Amino acid sequence: MAKILISISSIILLCANFSFGQSDVQTITSEIIENFKYKPRNNIEINAERADIFITGGDVEQIQIKAIIISKNSSKSEAKADLSKMKVLSEKLGKTIYIRNYISVKDLANKPNSNLKVVFEIQLPRSCPVNIKNSFGEIMITNLNAQVLIDSKYTKIDLSYLEGNGRVKSVLGDVYMHSSYGEYLYNLSRCDLVLENSDGSYEIESKYGKVTASVNPEIEKLVVLGETVDVNLNMENLSSSYYNLSSKGGKIIVDQNFNVETKTKEEGDVILLELNKNIDCSRLNIDTQFGTISLTKPNNK
Repeated sequence: MAKILISISSIILLCANFSFGQSDVQTITSEIIENFKYKPRNNIEINAERADIFITGGDVEQIQIKAIIISKNSSKSEAKADLSKMKVLSEKLGKTIYIRNYISVKDLANKPNSNLKVVFEIQLPRSCPVNIKNSFGEIMITNLNAQVLIDSKYTKIDLSYLEGNGRVKSVLGDVYMHSSYGEYLYNLSRCDLVLENSDGSYEIESKYGKVTASVNPEIEKLVVLGETVDVNLNMENLSSSYYNLSSKGGKIIVDQNFNVETKTKEEGDVILLELNKNIDCSRLNIDTQFGTISLTKPNNK
């Protein structure tokens, strides 16, 4: 087992003029770079907290990890002292490359007073699978053709130009996925999801939020199971997809600009709408409780 504890290689003082109450915020950073040779069936796992993670796939033969540790404090000396308390660990076990960051102190009296975070900038082959856990930060992944697994809290997520399959769990962190093709499962709580210009199959389970999706014939399947969730579907016309919509304790609204007569039916407190049942096309099944389902024609002006 090869184990590498990344040490602070350099300290750069940035005297930034940020306003922090009545004081200027002093920013201290250190930068670390690690490279791992990539072989088929290698994968990467990241366990992070207070981290921004930016992953880009490309035609490369190695995994390059750049970690920028940032410490902010109104006191330059405290920011500098606390910088070393944020650790970054990288190790390769079998086919997996593990990365994590954590705060290390000897006792509670020595805990940092500075605002600490890590920015990971990672470049890897497009075929490398990614597994990320993160809280209090940001995740951005682009240009991969591999499995993507994300489990996050209080983290903004941006996914683009992806192929393959994935699972995304997010609590209190909005998700934006665009320009992608694949099979994705979403488990969301108290956050919004925007699915734009993407094809394939998507299953979304959401509580307390909003789901907005652009619909085109290349979407093979879109399933939304929502609780106190508004669902907004945008499409040019209603004839290219099958719609099976159900809203309990909510509403179904169809944009009048479609110039198509639609008729909902009611079963107790459940409103139902089914369109294009007998055609072979993309299939959309939306089931919400206490939410509004809207079918909207984009304004192209």
